[in-house]
Amino acid sequence: MTRSQTGENWDPYLHDKRAKALEVASQYYAQGQTMQAIARALGMSRSTVSRLLSWAKEVGLIEVRVRPGQSNDLVIENRLKDEYGLESCTVVPTGSSDVGESLDAVALRGAHLVHELLESDMVIAISWGTMIDSVSRCLTPKSTVNCQVVQLNGFGNSITSGIHYSNLIMERFGTAFNAYVQQFPVPLFFDSPVTRDALFSERSIARIRRLQQTADLVLFNVGTLDDNLPNGPYLAGYYVGTEDSRELEFEQCVGEISATYFRKDGSSHDIEFNRRTSGPDLEGLRASRYRVCVTCGARKVTALSSALKGGLITHLVTDVKTAQLLNDQTNP
Repeated sequence: MTRSQTGENWDPYLHDKRAKALEVASQYYAQGQTMQAIARALGMSRSTVSRLLSWAKEVGLIEVRVRPGQSNDLVIENRLKDEYGLESCTVVPTGSSDVGESLDAVALRGAHLVHELLESDMVIAISWGTMIDSVSRCLTPKSTVNCQVVQLNGFGNSITSGIHYSNLIMERFGTAFNAYVQQFPVPLFFDSPVTRDALFSERSIARIRRLQQTADLVLFNVGTLDDNLPNGPYLAGYYVGTEDSRELEFEQCVGEISATYFRKDGSSHDIEFNRRTSGPDLEGLRASRYRVCVTCGARKVTALSSALKGGLITHLVTDVKTAQLLNDQTNP
């Protein structure tokens, strides 16, 4: 059917503008991308993105509704940012009590944040576990140059290597960002500090350790010791035994980041157990520009609060329930 048959005054410029506005609105509202990230991806200026969003609202292409629950989420985000000095806090409205659905929703937003922050020539150090595995499955490709992805902690124990699981996570990040992947071929935990120190002194391992320590972006989850449900890689009796658990309790540890344990104030110095872990030095972690924590679950609140108090996190992505409990704890 031709334009004359329909009687429509078809305008190719308006048609193109409408298509661009819909694409921008979809990325901004549906995918949670920032204007800067959209501008970079579509090859336009940030002001052009802003004008297209404004125009889309004016002509009715999109409709923005403010709901009390979502407005409250923004209040909580701002409170947590102020309380802990965060650069970014994303509270994800999951809309479901199902743990799996909440994890998937939080992982998706975490993947969006990594996509936004990562640039060419960066080093990204990643932990591994259930949440980071989910994040890796949600990544969208981004063309970068000279990026490196390095594994933040080792894998395996006396029962299983865990190599296949961690390899898949690393490969997804490498593929998504066209990055060189550097694995960390050491055990998750060592039998003795002497063994760890000897292996860490080897030049090949020392090189990987230096790469971890110079990472621009560190991505991790927070593990907890508050109950009998630790993170996937650290299942009780599987990676961390009963005697180890007693030792961690004696050291007053409340959580871990990449298998390095910390106390309620976020400190990790002089914890004897950390002398046997392959995890990073948490004091050195603070040197990384972006320290992105993607986590969810009410049971994580104590550990998460402690990590925040210790200044270990710059960017937080979590579910609304966890954020509310964290907010209640800091603003009684």
